[in-house]
Amino acid sequence: MFISGESYARALFARKDVEEKVTTSTLVWRCPPASALQGAGAFPGGLCYAAPNTNRRRMQKASANQRDPQKLTIGISSRALFNLEMENRIFERHGVEPYLRYQVRNEKKVLDPGVAFHLAKTFLSLNKFLSKPLVEVCVLSRNTANSSLRLFNSFDAHHLDIRKVALTSGEEISPYLNAFQVDLYLSANAETVSQALKSGVAAAMVYPESRPAGEEEDGIRIALDGDGVLFSLDAENIFREHGLDAFDAHERKHADVTLPEGPLASFLKKISFLQQQLGEQGHLIKTALITARGHPAHERVIKTFRAWKVRIDASFFLGGGPKAPIVKAFGANLFIDNQSSHCQDVSSVAPTAQVLNEAGGGTASK
Repeated sequence: MFISGESYARALFARKDVEEKVTTSTLVWRCPPASALQGAGAFPGGLCYAAPNTNRRRMQKASANQRDPQKLTIGISSRALFNLEMENRIFERHGVEPYLRYQVRNEKKVLDPGVAFHLAKTFLSLNKFLSKPLVEVCVLSRNTANSSLRLFNSFDAHHLDIRKVALTSGEEISPYLNAFQVDLYLSANAETVSQALKSGVAAAMVYPESRPAGEEEDGIRIALDGDGVLFSLDAENIFREHGLDAFDAHERKHADVTLPEGPLASFLKKISFLQQQLGEQGHLIKTALITARGHPAHERVIKTFRAWKVRIDASFFLGGGPKAPIVKAFGANLFIDNQSSHCQDVSSVAPTAQVLNEAGGGTASK
């Protein structure tokens, strides 16, 4: 995303020339005239509309019931897709209006790739190997339409086949993730990711400073943590409360009991289905489990993947060892963990994102 949405909303709607009106059918904000923004062109004079929460909830419920079980949809913020760190600093240091003027003044300047750019572009390229398109990338941003032409122009310059874009003018993104049928949402904004996870959507916060994947890297290689990412935190909580010996004993005893699904379990299942649909080209997607679990906590994991009927191309049970060397050797162009310590270590060698449900310190059970 271009700017911090919650800060944008506070800055915008604190203005005295913004009038809020509530009716029974829609929420109407009177936006300031363009001249009030000193040439920024952020808003046309007139009305801006936002659907009321009740209507959005109906939309979410309806779209969830109509979700395509085959299509994989990646939702991504503009700041995860493109390198917008300088623009974000302009907003944070100088505010909304200087930021908007800068974006309009530079809307012909193509944005450089961000941490998730290669992943998005490679996912989209898979459609050429399928009988019908099964992969979709959509951008969801808290920006306004009038400040976003630079984003659309950069799609064209980078030959990104992105058709769907949501621009919410400072409103929360999470109500629209189910409406867009998003299977994984990547954003640099912690609050947006937390809200997405609370709404039941697989989501992770990208580390913009992490090493980007190079254009020379072929295919998609996704490395995922186990507990707290693919699986729930139930087993890990036993480790945290009772220690490693109790955890190992519990996992050995429950080796035949399928682990509860975590935030990204559904995403892995979609990836596994897509690999099947690609047939001989299935090698273009490789997945890896990289977990600090070790023997004897491995068996329950393996039997869980069997029960889910998913394909995992590589599994690394590290027994509490460091993850960064394994992620680098695997050549991941996305690594997702729920521990900030692992994410910080790995971010120097691979594009990294964090599921924001960290339970605390320690790694032996993960």
